[in-house]
Amino acid sequence: MDTLEYTKYLHNLGYNDYAYNTYSNINYRYNNDSIKTSPIESRTNNNLDEIIDFIKLSLNNEKSDADFYSLLLSQATYEEDREIIKSIIDDEKKHGNILRNIYKEMTGKNFTENRSSNVEENINRYYMNLKKALFGELEAIEKYRKIMAMMPDKEKYSNIMEIMTDEIRHAIKYNYLISKNRI
Repeated sequence: MDTLEYTKYLHNLGYNDYAYNTYSNINYRYNNDSIKTSPIESRTNNNLDEIIDFIKLSLNNEKSDADFYSLLLSQATYEEDREIIKSIIDDEKKHGNILRNIYKEMTGKNFTENRSSNVEENINRYYMNLKKALFGELEAIEKYRKIMAMMPDKEKYSNIMEIMTDEIRHAIKYNYLISKNRI
């Protein structure tokens, strides 16, 4: 089965968004019955700059998320909550490392972190902060889907997929904590 046949096969199965084709290392965009290639195939400096901008934004967001989740950790009263939040903080740090590696591979430079923190001091609002964390994770999922669709190779695509699936797990965990701590 050649690439075009495989792509049509995926389309017929219902994969109507970006699908990563491991046979040809090309992302395809499906639009009705016609097949259009993604920007990956016709990479320009603008697209590369856009990817790098998204990665820089994501690096700063992962740092802010880890700081915010540390605030949540200090607010948690149950050991189970603390363990869940600690695991999420560890994942956010891992995401930062993955994104720094991708940034270095794509630019040849080390990423310089924004040292300021945007953590709002809602110290007595654990439940509201859990909801804020949940919606932050849902936004991150959307952002990583966009980044993933622009990745120029399979390894970087897989790295972003790992981050995105972690963000999905985080959203599920925060949803659990919200249910458990409902007022």
